[in-house]
Amino acid sequence: MPPTSKNEMSLWDHLEELRAAIMKSLMALAVCTCVGFFASNRIFDFLLLPVGRLGNKVEMIYNAPTDAFMIQFKMAMIAGCALASPFVLVFLARFIAPALHADERRTVRILIWAGTGCFLLGMGLGYGALFIVFPLLLSYAHEGIRQLWPLTTYVNFCVRTILTCGAVLEIPILMTLAAHVGVLRAEWLCKVRLYAYIAIFILVAIFSPSGDVPSQVLMTIPVWGLFEIGIILVRSQQKRRELRLAGISE
Repeated sequence: MPPTSKNEMSLWDHLEELRAAIMKSLMALAVCTCVGFFASNRIFDFLLLPVGRLGNKVEMIYNAPTDAFMIQFKMAMIAGCALASPFVLVFLARFIAPALHADERRTVRILIWAGTGCFLLGMGLGYGALFIVFPLLLSYAHEGIRQLWPLTTYVNFCVRTILTCGAVLEIPILMTLAAHVGVLRAEWLCKVRLYAYIAIFILVAIFSPSGDVPSQVLMTIPVWGLFEIGIILVRSQQKRRELRLAGISE
């Protein structure tokens, strides 16, 4: 049986635990963002590499006196999200750990490291996609028209792409974690698959750095694929949970 102390907690106590986990996560993000300021210039140079590959086709400009500071802050935020991601997942695991068995906690720890790896991998894939996206977008430009890109617009596009790709790769991990603790079932996911597809498309349209529909569709298809992978992982985790609850060792 799981520990009874967690089971005996009231709803208010559970909310207090959740609030504490959220506050610790925000504090970790703030501290890691401050650390990220020391590497913001190097991150900015790294972020300029995709547009640097375009040669003299694009000229970057500042639009406002505050642009330089805001860009450095966003670079620090990228570093902060990457550094804080394992801490956030640890706080989440600690929140649900008292209600789990020892073997369940071990699986949760594995999922935490898998989630961290997927987030960093997603950020890397998002960064790599920039080297493909920008030449593709420039191929639609008309000859004789100068490309003057506001630096803040370029940075916003890159940051949203990188962080969105990192968050998207967390979908199968979060679905597996929810199935592991018994709050998500594959049968329900299959029943709401169509609604999930529509919701995913709407969310991609909201968070997509590109506003055109063809690009949003191309970005939605991989997310649908990750959702399907999540269903497979949920079904597998569900079977393991049922066997474990039945007292059958795998």
